Amino acid sequence: MTRNPFSAILAALAVALCATTAAAQEATITVKKSDVLNIALKPFSGSEALIAGKTVANDLDLSGAFALGAPERATYTVTGSASGGTLQGTVTDNRGSV
Repeated sequence: MTRNPFSAILAALAVALCATTAAAQEATITVKKSDVLNIALKPFSGSEALIAGKTVANDLDLSGAFALGAPERATYTVTGSASGGTLQGTVTDNRGSV
């Protein structure tokens, strides 16, 4: 008996679909450290401020060590300026130390 190639492809797709559906139903557990630092990110200044600010915010968020939030809840405040391919920043704790 000769198998139809279309049937084999259809069967493979059905198996892949079932595997994907089964995987989608699995529980995902995310564990985060509770000792993240609350920081506020003030808008950057300079000609490249928008892209630099977004990049810094994204990097800090992805690190998992920081929680970006409101200045009144932040332990530290990050400020900076970006222009001419140069980024300068300052991190100040909310008690005034640099």
